[in-house]
Amino acid sequence: MYALLISQNADEMAVLSLVLQRGGLTVTTNGDPELALKAWPEHPADLILIAWQDDPLSYIRRFRAVTQAPIILVIDPP
Repeated sequence: MYALLISQNADEMAVLSLVLQRGGLTVTTNGDPELALKAWPEHPADLILIAWQDDPLSYIRRFRAVTQAPIILVIDPP
């Protein structure tokens, strides 16, 4: 099973990637949601995890338009 992890923070990406890998997933990481959306047709995933602070709902909507894969949103509390 493949997971796509999108995060702005390299440390957060490393930790979340490790957690997903420990859960048995193969993880592809990307620091740019626009590039991830462009690459989606060639590299779809079974799960999307978005750890994004700048308008994450717009990216959720855009991914939902191209896939029904589960999407997990991780946000930092204010």
